[in-house]
Amino acid sequence: MKGLFLRGKSWWIRFTPIPGAPQERIALGTDDMAVAIVRAREIIERAKQGAREKAGSCELEVLNYLEAIKKSGLSKSTITSRRYVLTSLIEHLGVSKHRLHRSSCPSSPDLEPLFTWLAVAGLMAAMVMFG
Repeated sequence: MKGLFLRGKSWWIRFTPIPGAPQERIALGTDDMAVAIVRAREIIERAKQGAREKAGSCELEVLNYLEAIKKSGLSKSTITSRRYVLTSLIEHLGVSKHRLHRSSCPSSPDLEPLFTWLAVAGLMAAMVMFG
């Protein structure tokens, strides 16, 4: 099975849930290869399902945006507040699925001005509402 490897006496699995997501490494907690393969298949299927659900909720786009602005030198508190505002806005709007195919969606740098504007607008709205 691809990605299955022995580390010491225990089997591990290494895989990427969906393209663009970080690689995961998980200990399978067994020294038996047959048991490891069964556990690995279960873990990979659950992880892929969870990653698909996250991808459908715009979480990957928000994380990509936050990584991009982190490189621009913004403070940790600014990045944290932007994460909060964007995730709150997504939840409030009830966004659960992409309207476009991922291949036709703009990349993170293209979304940066939109996300920056949304974060600032959300902070201003929060200040007005909770003053």
